[in-house]
Amino acid sequence: MKRFTWRLLFCSFYLLLVISCTQTSPFYRFKTKQPVLDDPPYLQVLLVSYKEVQSVPITLRGRFEIRAYDVDRSRRFTAGDILEKGSMLNNVTVRATRDGLKIGGIIVKANDVVIIPTASTGPGSLIKVGTRPYRGRLRIKALSNKKLALMNIVDMETYLYGVVSSEMNSAFPPHALSAQAVAARTFALFRIKRAQKKRVNPNYDFDVTDDIFTQVYRGEERSGQKIYAVVDNSRGVILTYQGRIFESIFHDTCGGRTEPVHLVWSGPLVEPLKGRICGYCYDSRFNHWQVTIPARDIITKLKLPETKSIENIRIVDSAPGGHARTIGIKLSDSPEEIKMNAQKFRIALDPNKLYSTRFEIKKRGQSFEFTGRGWGHGVGLCQEGARGMAEKGFNTLEILEYYYLDTRAVKIY
Repeated sequence: MKRFTWRLLFCSFYLLLVISCTQTSPFYRFKTKQPVLDDPPYLQVLLVSYKEVQSVPITLRGRFEIRAYDVDRSRRFTAGDILEKGSMLNNVTVRATRDGLKIGGIIVKANDVVIIPTASTGPGSLIKVGTRPYRGRLRIKALSNKKLALMNIVDMETYLYGVVSSEMNSAFPPHALSAQAVAARTFALFRIKRAQKKRVNPNYDFDVTDDIFTQVYRGEERSGQKIYAVVDNSRGVILTYQGRIFESIFHDTCGGRTEPVHLVWSGPLVEPLKGRICGYCYDSRFNHWQVTIPARDIITKLKLPETKSIENIRIVDSAPGGHARTIGIKLSDSPEEIKMNAQKFRIALDPNKLYSTRFEIKKRGQSFEFTGRGWGHGVGLCQEGARGMAEKGFNTLEILEYYYLDTRAVKIY
């Protein structure tokens, strides 16, 4: 699978870019003289809805093998020995047992296994978890509390079919979708690199999750021919800054200007994510919004003392684009206000209700009214802005270079 080991891939990345040659393409400017990888890397996606559950229904209409999990990425996370094999798993229930796993009528004496479809193409190669179909492999891990965690093991390009179709509307122009594919590929490779350095939670050794906290991924639920084409057109293209990969985050709608990453979350300034004016997302349906949240709900969700009431909520300081950085909360009978990061405040209240931190706050009786612009954290590529740019005739490369400043688009496989 690999031309270099993963350690060499990232340690020698700068040298490979130095010897790159200029290309003319709407998707990249540079291509390494030799591919960094022969094939797309495999990664693990934690299926958040299926972590710490007691049982899971799965379906696989085709031949399969069950093998032990192996941490070796070059082996696609599977060991050599076949534990079990069969021809169909039709809406069977997976449970943890005392000494392993029960998959329908199959009892496997192993706590960490991978189900591998052996059909190469067609509907038999899809694994349904609940009602959602996935390509690739399904990892099932029994946790210490006799519950389960499920992960989809899939190659990068197939993974991107699911990400692009979940993160963007497939009706968007092809160059907006391709820009999303490059940003998502870069983000995923960055997370692979980080995951290899440190596992935060030993129960969940994965690269990315399938939700808004990394990249939304719904498997094959929304993909189709248009999505396949735009991902394939940008195959193997990533973004780099000064020869290094970076965390190319993105969001739905900035509301007028993207923000410097270090002013939204704690951490250093990342030059490609230092923010810029965006005049392309003005017709997003989230460009203007208003929501009212009861004060008691805010107390509950922020885990504030139930005996207190909220006298006031204010914006302490803001980033250049107008997104709040710090929120101040004044409780009754408390001499000082509580200050917290605005993004943490938004996530705690519900990021799908309080759409962004670019808002104004007014107290309305026993509730607080938030009037705002945008959806998301406001850093990196603005997805609605990418749509607007593509509709005005900008290509993939021009969109990426606009939102990720001073970066190079490089084809590495």
